[in-house]
Amino acid sequence: MEYVIYFGYFIALLVLISAVVLLIKGSLHFGSNRENSFFPLLLSYPVLIVVALTTILGGRDLSLPTDIVPVLQMKHPIVIWFSRLTNLLILLFSLERIVRYTFNPSSERVGSYWLLIAYLVFYATNLISPLFFGYRSYFATDQLYMLFVGVAVILATSDDMWNMVRHQRNALALFVFFSFIVLAIKPSMVTWSNYQGLIPGLSLRFSGLSNHPNVMGPLMVVLLLLLFVKPFSNSWINRIIWVLGLAGLLLAQSKTAWLATLAALTYLTYTNYRQQVAERFFDFRRPALAASILSVLMLILLVASAFIMFGKFSFVDQFLQTREGSDLLTMTGRTDIWQIALREWQQHPLFGYGLNLFDDFHRMQYALPAAVHAHSQFYQVLASAGLVGVFGLIFYIATLLKFGFKVNKSSMGLSIALFIVISFRSVSEVPLALHGLGLEQVVQLLLLMVIAGSLRNIKKYPKL
Repeated sequence: MEYVIYFGYFIALLVLISAVVLLIKGSLHFGSNRENSFFPLLLSYPVLIVVALTTILGGRDLSLPTDIVPVLQMKHPIVIWFSRLTNLLILLFSLERIVRYTFNPSSERVGSYWLLIAYLVFYATNLISPLFFGYRSYFATDQLYMLFVGVAVILATSDDMWNMVRHQRNALALFVFFSFIVLAIKPSMVTWSNYQGLIPGLSLRFSGLSNHPNVMGPLMVVLLLLLFVKPFSNSWINRIIWVLGLAGLLLAQSKTAWLATLAALTYLTYTNYRQQVAERFFDFRRPALAASILSVLMLILLVASAFIMFGKFSFVDQFLQTREGSDLLTMTGRTDIWQIALREWQQHPLFGYGLNLFDDFHRMQYALPAAVHAHSQFYQVLASAGLVGVFGLIFYIATLLKFGFKVNKSSMGLSIALFIVISFRSVSEVPLALHGLGLEQVVQLLLLMVIAGSLRNIKKYPKL
């Protein structure tokens, strides 16, 4: 009987291996005559669909206490299987891109091997190193996703890049549109109530179909940047999405997202329209632009001067006495989390605590059930991967910044604008995470594809 069971296992293993080989062969055949595969599309719509379905089918109710919401929301089986299928397809098309690039002699060479090296160093020092040498060892299959997907993205062409920009713009536009549809039908699913932020009289906080307002805010920033660089051909659709994007950004009440929007859009405007703005600003026959800018600056100086000379305004005092005001001063309790991260680094300085940092066991030790990570890219890397991880992070960021400026013109400023968004988000979140395939990873992959695709374009059409 045992021989029959072992024979059954052997047949099942053969079937599984054959199925995987056929899938890989099929994906290679499907993309063999395409330099522009479905890869950018797969990185756009399915990931956002998984997030939206998780919220809708999970029956989320944000009117409940914040500590209870994550416990009550369960993933629907449809979401689980759709997520698995999405990850499988993305991995297959990533392997197709890597294998085709490796074995096809007619493939264009990568724009810069330094970008590929920097990404692999970042992955090795922030995931492989703590996995083997960290204080607590932990492995999950989703830690492998970004290795293959990230390398495949760096092999992107210029056409891939603009297809990714277009698909991401469309996917985010649909995401915010359906978020407002759900707001009209069932507000408690997409808004936190009784929130007192910086906007007087606005007591709600909009999370949309994302899992948190601090996620929805940056998504809207990315949407606005993509609309700026590649607007819809239909002007009415373009205006509607701009309005929805700005409304979603405002209602999310994410302070770092507001600052990132101001900095990134200012940079895009300077990059693409600095000559026109300079001409209008110094055109004394049409002084409206110069007068408007100077008036705004004078108003800001006037308010700041009054604030300094006559003390704090009453609404500021009232706000700082609230829980939200206290959260702002302490970065929503993040200073306590940073202290814990520093403590873990001091105990494990070279390779860090490991990838288990802030898992269920670790959070129970410090009674911080909501701290799923260090709420800072630097502190997360420092605590989980130690000084080795910090070296990899600095090398990776420096490489992104260097090549971001190099392709600034060919990407219409989008490379640096996305870098600005990630930089602002790095202060209080972990946007350069390397496990799973979620919203944070997609923004990072978008930046990588913009840089890689633009580098290939520069290499293919050098300046004469």
